[in-house]
Amino acid sequence: MRDFILLKTWKYIKNHFKNRSFDSLEHLKQWVNQFVAQMKEETIKSIVSNHNYLNTFSRIHYP
Repeated sequence: MRDFILLKTWKYIKNHFKNRSFDSLEHLKQWVNQFVAQMKEETIKSIVSNHNYLNTFSRIHYP
């Protein structure tokens, strides 16, 4: 499940830096860090929420 969430999140981020170029890997890392830090809670929820995700976690029983 974790890989699924990371894949969906990466796809969202990737769509925002298409056709951009960065002078160095460090600049790319800074941009990604700033982008993720500025993401709103609602955006993150919308990226990772879907029927399968909700079904999986609704079946988990916590003590």
